[in-house]
Amino acid sequence: MFMLEEQSDVFIDAMASDHHAQLLFVSAYGRDTSIQQFMARLHQSSKDGGVDNLTAMKGYGQKPALRVLVGDPKRLEKSSGRLARTGLLGNLVHVWIFDPAVLAVDHACRSAWILDTKADREGQLAEAWRLIKELSPVPLLDDWMTPVIEHIQQMGGFALPPCIGHIHACRVEVHEAFSDWVSRSLREGHLAVPGTDQAPALLAA
Repeated sequence: MFMLEEQSDVFIDAMASDHHAQLLFVSAYGRDTSIQQFMARLHQSSKDGGVDNLTAMKGYGQKPALRVLVGDPKRLEKSSGRLARTGLLGNLVHVWIFDPAVLAVDHACRSAWILDTKADREGQLAEAWRLIKELSPVPLLDDWMTPVIEHIQQMGGFALPPCIGHIHACRVEVHEAFSDWVSRSLREGHLAVPGTDQAPALLAA
């Protein structure tokens, strides 16, 4: 569990930055009043007591584990719930604050997010391939998974922003010239053979 420098009595078990160093996702715990104050400060300017950054630390005075910009708070959504009352802690609230971009594929920008707690690379590759097929303007065969993923990786189509806690974030983007590359690869025979068993070195943190 991490401390939140900007709000006392609020603790973080997971947080992710997006590719612009802005808040993508945070999972926070605290008493009701602390959480309510924290969420209100996200929507206030710094001169009015609001926060522009979120800084997670293992302990006071320690080097930040992760610092993210809040960015435009209007883009953020939240989901919260109360934990069962236990001992001296009293009523604890658990809140997820996130950019709704993690929930949907952006066809206009040809991008999508993978946000999960999976530790296995095979699962991450399978999800990346699913998103690539959905983002692709042309149909793709599953036999092409390896060369297509390797090409997108070479073109900088995977962003791995920093995260803390048991969470993994990856942004997948299909570039504008992707259709031309597929057509050229078909003509040259590069996509005419089944993919190999060797998975590309993708999504390694």
